[in-house]
Formats: sequence, structure tokens, C-alpha cells
Amino acid sequence: MRKVFVLVIMALVMCSSRVNAQRYTLQDILAVTDRTLKEKTDAHMVKCFSYNKAQSFYQIKKGEGKFKFKKMPKDNKRLKRKFYAAHIVYDMLMPYGDCKPWDTIKGRCAMDIKSDSVLLVDKEPDLRFIPNFVSSYAPCNFISAEKAIQLALNDGLKSGITPPYAFLKYQPERKRTVWVVLRTIWNSENFNNDKEVQDDMVIIDAANAWVLQHKVIPFAPHVQ
Repeated sequence: MRKVFVLVIMALVMCSSRVNAQRYTLQDILAVTDRTLKEKTDAHMVKCFSYNKAQSFYQIKKGEGKFKFKKMPKDNKRLKRKFYAAHIVYDMLMPYGDCKPWDTIKGRCAMDIKSDSVLLVDKEPDLRFIPNFVSSYAPCNFISAEKAIQLALNDGLKSGITPPYAFLKYQPERKRTVWVVLRTIWNSENFNNDKEVQDDMVIIDAANAWVLQHKVIPFAPHVQ
């Protein structure tokens, strides 16, 4: 009986060692993430996503509660032993001919993958950056940038040191696309350039041509 018990323990140890010794390749990871994207989008849209190697990484265990970050390897090279999790980033670039003002949809999403004897999706991709009209392949029927700028001027857009410019922005929480019109304000009292530079901003509903917001904000070249 003792001999059988020892054999069982040895078998369990060997099995555990094999599991711990399992080494995945990049293609093993991408097979899981690609499948998840296909489930979340469709056959056409999924082709517009590309794996971003520079922004992706994985973790290995270095002891109790300790992990080390590693760069993702090339396609056929195996990941280091004691693999714990991977963070995989995808970029989306999708031409969209049904919307002249916004003819290319861009965005980025990420997934977290963990190993629990098999590879599992621990965090699904956030695809809310994809406008609702794109998901249904519908025309956008947005007003033009020129029209948005004219509406902003009609609403009292302040005089500035730059011409007004406009760009489209999608608001996922409202499933709404807006034109953001900006102009850097001219301050005739700022002779020494020691005062904060400001922008006048007007936000306009791109589909209904409604002025939603008009306010002065800190200079924001990063806003796009």
C-alpha cells in the first residue's frame, strides 16, 4: 500500500512539472486573441485589426507574488517558462467609404490572457471606440467641417490668433459623434506672453447640427 502511495505522489509531481514546463509561443497567444476579436466583430471588420508587438508584453512568475515583464517574442519563438499572463494590443485601421467626413476609423484595444492549464481571456477588448454607425455599416449623414465651423462662428466663437479648425470625436457613453471646433484666443493684454494661452471650444452634434457646448479651455494641442 505504501509503495502505491509513493508511486501516486511521484506521478502527481511529474504531472505538475510538465504543466509548469509548458511553454507557449506567440502564435498560441494570438490564436486566442484573434478568436475573441472575431467573436466581438465580424468577418470584414476583424481584418482591420493588426497586432501591435511594440505595445504588447507578457509576465513570468519570479516567486511568491513577484512577476517580471518580458517583451513578446517572434512568431515561432517560445515564451519563457513560468508564463503567467500576457497583455496583447491591437490597432484598428478601417476605411469607411460611407462617411465622407470620417472616411477612416482608427482605434486601439487590448486583451489580457492568463494561463490556467489552458490559455484564457482574462480581460476582453474594449471596442466602444467603434462608432455605432460603423458597427451597423450605415451612412453617417454628418454635417461638414465647414458647416460646423460656421455654426461655431454663429454661436460667438471668439477672435483668435489661428483660424478655427474642426475634428470629429466619438462619445461612446452617449453613442454620439460630435464636431469639436477650436480656435486659439487672441489676448490683446498679453504683451509679455506670461498669461495662460486659451482656446475657445464649441462642441456640435455632428448628425443634428446642434450646439451642445461652448466654453473656454486651456490651450489643447493634444485634444485630438
